[in-house]
Amino acid sequence: MLEMRRVDGGLKTVAGAKRFVPGTKLCLQPDIKPSKHRAGCDDRSRSQSPLLPGLPDDIAITCLIRVPRVEHWKLRLVCKRWYRLLVGNFFYSLRKSLGIAEEWISVIKRDRDGKISWHAFDPVYQLWLPLPPVPKEYSEALGFGCVVLSGCHLYLFGGKNKDPLKGSMRRVIFCSA
Repeated sequence: MLEMRRVDGGLKTVAGAKRFVPGTKLCLQPDIKPSKHRAGCDDRSRSQSPLLPGLPDDIAITCLIRVPRVEHWKLRLVCKRWYRLLVGNFFYSLRKSLGIAEEWISVIKRDRDGKISWHAFDPVYQLWLPLPPVPKEYSEALGFGCVVLSGCHLYLFGGKNKDPLKGSMRRVIFCSA
């Protein structure tokens, strides 16, 4: 008589994995070994490392989009792939389409010395977050415009220099909030 059994490779279920991992908690750590040789351009494009080791990129993105926006600056520091993901429109448009985008208030202010700076206010965490410094040519500009596009990209444009000999501003300034 032939008996049918479900084969468990050991790591496909938590119950199966517990047989191989001593203790009560299951903690699997990926085996990451640095390469002795630098990968060429062709190698990198074919075997790009996953966003989160052990997970397909679509699942990793599903995890990353749930991290609160106030922490995104930290995520950008993890690696180049995470940085590119977080500064692109795809990440924030996906958060918006899933209804988990957080709305911030962007504020541009001029201090008593006449210098301009910009900040973002996170109403969920009640935090004022300084954004990167305004470039020198805009720090004393007059009458410039500001707009937020795609829910995360802040632009400064237009305006005039205090010194009339310098003319109007010609550069558009961008900040990925």
